[in-house]
Amino acid sequence: MHYTGIISIILLIIGLFFLAKRYSGKMIFVFFLALILLPTNLFANVYQSNFANGIYALEFQQDASNCEYDTNSSGIVEGNCKISIVNHSRDTVTFRVSIDQKLDPDSFNITDIINLKD
Repeated sequence: MHYTGIISIILLIIGLFFLAKRYSGKMIFVFFLALILLPTNLFANVYQSNFANGIYALEFQQDASNCEYDTNSSGIVEGNCKISIVNHSRDTVTFRVSIDQKLDPDSFNITDIINLKD
């Protein structure tokens, strides 16, 4: 269950109720217009860049990361991955990278063809 999302929606509704009591409809429109124009990840980036520490200060840069793999002459899949991660904190952070097979069960899974001949 997503308790954080449910509590956030309840707090949003309560806040909108008090906002409507205090200000006119035009002010509420301006408020929502400002929310729409702000970048969606602005608050997460500010938190991560200034306040986060440990593993929470790491940012995975998907556009700068890629994996290349091919089947060698004996039919074994070999590959290399370049993963770009930025540490926004001053502290050293230790982490481990692993392949999550449950990420997208309908997509191509490299582990299905490991050690198979052409």
